[in-house]
Parts: sequence; structure tokens; C-alpha cells
Amino acid sequence: MAAMPQATSELAHRSLYDGSDARTTRALPGASSATERYGLHNWASDVSVGYALAMANDWTLTPKVGVTYVRTTRDRVSEAGGPFALTVARNRHVTGFTDAGVTFARSETSDAVFRPYIGFGARTRINGKRADAIAGYVGAPLTLTALGAPRAQLAGTASAGVAYCLPTGVELFSTVEAQTGRDDHRESISTGARLRF
Repeated sequence: MAAMPQATSELAHRSLYDGSDARTTRALPGASSATERYGLHNWASDVSVGYALAMANDWTLTPKVGVTYVRTTRDRVSEAGGPFALTVARNRHVTGFTDAGVTFARSETSDAVFRPYIGFGARTRINGKRADAIAGYVGAPLTLTALGAPRAQLAGTASAGVAYCLPTGVELFSTVEAQTGRDDHRESISTGARLRF
């Protein structure tokens, strides 16, 4: 009888805060322009649970599910630049997602120098379709609405990467991630180093 593959469970939680200052420049009638700075604050938090099944030759197959929430707050903006300058209302937007996928990777406990991985999955938006902006001209009510780009209800995800482990405990890595859905396509590449201990 063949031995059953060993399995280990994992639970991960991450939070990230980004407090940025944004700047916009908008062309106005009469060859003039309006420039303004405003705060743009993002808070992202996610939790995921996975079950890593040990395969042959130090490889693992890990099904994983998770939930992600992103809250973005844009400060009130009051442009200066004449009668066509805008006042944009403060806005807070919350978007939530659920994720499910599977990753095939070399085990974290492997002695191999190279540790590649590849993963596929799906992401579903559970709230927060788009972020809109409400504005008005100087001295006028806030009656103008700009519609933001909507996020897809369902998107497929794919990721791949490789890490190179140095004897000093430093790990060099490079990853590629992509997400695609109806009118919603995103790609990213990350390269860096991390210390393992």
C-alpha cells in the first residue's frame, strides 16, 4: 500500500497601510491650469488558510482560500484657478475579495538552492464595484459625478516565481503575477531579497 502524502496547514494574516500625498494638474479654459495636492490613504488586510500536501522530491501542492479587504480614503480637494476650479468631496471606498487557488512549489524545508513555484486561482469581488468622485465648481453645489473604472466580478489569477537561497540565509527572489477578468487586467513583477531565519 502506498504511503499517504504528509500534509501541513498554514494560516496567514497580513496588513498594510500606505499614507501617500497625491498631486493632480488639470487644464482649464484660457490656457490656465489648476494644481492641487491631497492625501490618499490605503489600508489593506487579508487572511488566508492553506493545506500543503507533501509530494515527491521535496515538492508541495497547496490549495488555499482567503479574504482581502482594501479601504482607500481620498481627502477633500479644493483647487485654485478661477471659476472653473473644482472642489472634490472627501471619499472613502472599501473593496472586498475572496480568493481560491492552488500552488505547486518546492517545499520550504527543501535543501535545494533554487525554489520555483507556480499557482493558479480565481478572485471574486464581494463588495465595492467602483470608486466615484463627486465635485462642483467654486461656489456651486457638488453636483458633478465622475465614474471610476469598475472592477470585474470574477477574475482569474496566475503567478510564478523562483527564489535562490544563499548560504548566508539571504534569499533572492523574483515573481510575476497576473489577474484578468472582464475589462479588468493587472500584471506585476517583483524582485528583491529577504532574510530567512
